[in-house]
Amino acid sequence: MKTIRAIAAAVLVMASAVAHADVGAPQPKSHLPGLEALEKNPKALNLTVQSFGKTTHVTLALNANPTHFESKEVFGYMGLSKSGQVEPMQESVGLRVVAVPVAIMPNGALVVRLALDNSRLDALKTVKLGDRAFQLADISRDVSEATLVVKDGEEVPVMVAQDAGKRAFQVSARLAGSGDALPAAEATN
Repeated sequence: MKTIRAIAAAVLVMASAVAHADVGAPQPKSHLPGLEALEKNPKALNLTVQSFGKTTHVTLALNANPTHFESKEVFGYMGLSKSGQVEPMQESVGLRVVAVPVAIMPNGALVVRLALDNSRLDALKTVKLGDRAFQLADISRDVSEATLVVKDGEEVPVMVAQDAGKRAFQVSARLAGSGDALPAAEATN
C-alpha cells in the first residue's frame, strides 16, 4: 500500500512540474497583444466549483507577466462518509489550475488559457474539458488545457466530470476586476 501511495505521489509531482514548466515558460510576444492593459486594469478569474451539493469559490489573479502565473488547488474531491455526510476523503482527489491570459479580443473579451493538472482525478470515470471528453487513461498522466474567451461578468463552463453517470463536479469561470472593460488589442498586419 505504501508503494502505491509513493508511486501516486511521484506521478502527481511530475504532472505538477509539467504544468508549471509548460505554463510558466515565456510566451512569444505575438501571443500577448494588449495585455499591458491588465497592469492598469487588473482582472481575476473567479472559479466556481460545485461538487456533491457543495459550492466553493477560488480566485486566480490574471497577470500580464508571461513568466509568472498564479496556480491554485481548486478543490479536494468530496466523498460521502458511511454516515451519509459529504466530507473530504482522506485520499482526496484534486484539481490544480493555472490561468494564463493570452490576448484581448476586439470586443474586450479576455482570452485565458487554463492548464489543468488533473492527475489526481483517478476516482472519476470521464472528464469533459470544454467540448472534449477524456477517459481515465487519457487524463491520469496528462496535463490538459482549455482556452476560455470570457467577458467581464460573464460565466463560462470550464469542466464537468462524471462518476458512474452522475455529475461529480463542475467548474465554471467568471471574469472579474475593477469593473471597466479591457481595451481591445490593436489589429496589426
